[in-house]
Amino acid sequence: NGVSYINDSKATNVEATRVALAALPPDTSATILLGGQAKRIREDRTIPRSSSSSSSPSASFSSSWDLGFAGLGRLLERHHVICFGADGPAIAEEVRRAWNGDRERNQIHQKGRISVVPSLPDAVALAREEGGEDEDDEGGADQREGAPEWEEEWEGVNRNLDEEMSGMSMEQQRTLRSRRKRRGPVLLSPGCASFDAYRNFEHRGDEFRRLVPRRI
Repeated sequence: NGVSYINDSKATNVEATRVALAALPPDTSATILLGGQAKRIREDRTIPRSSSSSSSPSASFSSSWDLGFAGLGRLLERHHVICFGADGPAIAEEVRRAWNGDRERNQIHQKGRISVVPSLPDAVALAREEGGEDEDDEGGADQREGAPEWEEEWEGVNRNLDEEMSGMSMEQQRTLRSRRKRRGPVLLSPGCASFDAYRNFEHRGDEFRRLVPRRI
């Protein structure tokens, strides 16, 4: 179905993820995979410590610390964000707070969606399901490494779309744009360390490649 999977596992902090998100075309709706072991930036004393009975230390600890993902709110607002790993729930909460705090902008821009899953395999499975792929499908995806390298390719996609829409009715153009948005890339740019589940970011990237179907 033409979905591209982009392995930016080396993005182990929020700023690296910001660079990857900024490289996406402005009219693309992608699936963004965030999560792992987040870096604590500073304690946010305005947020009460979680009273959850969860046995996970991260669940109670991260709720009172700023992880920095709220600063990605506007870059994430048009995408489906899938949060995974030890700090997935805390990351999702920061993004939700950023969106809810920007009410005026949210009235103009279509807000994205957030899902929380336990692990990277679960995140990839959900992304594939959303993209209409069967688990046994080996021929519908294209794997790419890193973020900056594919910005030029997306510019070419945009030019080709403009040419393809020439002479179409408005309804046909809307349908084509909608179809392209549904086929937006799946970007693994976690913004976190990988040590909650993997030896290092390379190990996490290898797992991502294993989970993603290859084009034949």
